[in-house]
Order: sequence, then structure tokens, then C-alpha cells
Amino acid sequence: MKQLATIITEIQEIELLSQDDIRPEQLADELAEQSDICPAVGAILRLFERHPQHNFGAPGPLVHEIERCYGSGYEAELQESLNRKPTRLTVWLANRIVNAKDKNHGTFLRILHAIAENKAADSDVRTDAKNFLELHAEHDDRSSVQPE
Repeated sequence: MKQLATIITEIQEIELLSQDDIRPEQLADELAEQSDICPAVGAILRLFERHPQHNFGAPGPLVHEIERCYGSGYEAELQESLNRKPTRLTVWLANRIVNAKDKNHGTFLRILHAIAENKAADSDVRTDAKNFLELHAEHDDRSSVQPE
């Protein structure tokens, strides 16, 4: 079994030239062998930032692994990533937190609003943030209707 520090270094050195340059499942399997992968969350989010067009899955095995760190620093790492360079995948991760409707709901809803209005963000990323916000607005409107 690889040491987590070795895996993090490998993640930091990944440069993707094609879809075949990484097997997210293999990397996720290596992470799954670790008792605590939370120190790797930042490196994985930076990988998503460096390669925003790469298909890591929907949401994919890497997302499932890093979401194990929810409540153990994942949220702060994701917030930092979204502030640095939001991607379609990290916006989707923010939306998953909003969907959870827990203590982080409001924070990540505000982040989605900021991304939707951020002219420096990629247009597809802004569109995704706007679409998620519209879905939440529709859901909130439906849930506020009182039955007759």
C-alpha cells in the first residue's frame, strides 16, 4: 500500500494531455486503502482546477472518496477551491452541499450566487451555478406553497 504522502505528490504532479492519462478509479482505489484521506482533498481539488475540461466522472470515484471528509475539512477546502478557480465539477460539489440542507447550506448557496455573477469565471461554470440557483429557487417556491 502506498503512503498517503506519496499519493498526494503523485496527484500534484499529474498533467493530463488526454482522457486516457488518468484512471480516476485507480486513484480512488489507492485513496480508499487509506484510513484518512482528508489531507489529500486539497490536492484533488487543485487537480480539478488544473484540468477543468477533464471528465473525472459524474460525479466520479474521486468525488466519492473526498466526500468521505465531509465534516473534517472538506467544506473549507472546497470553499478555497471555489474562490481560487471554480470549475463545473467543483460547482457541482458545492450544489451537493446545498442539497444537503445542513449547516453549510447558506454558505455554499452564497458561493454559488457569487460564482454566477463572477465575470472572471468561465461562462459554462457561471451558467451551471445559475442553473443550480434556479433549481433551488423553484424548489423553495414549491415548498413554501401551503396545501389547501
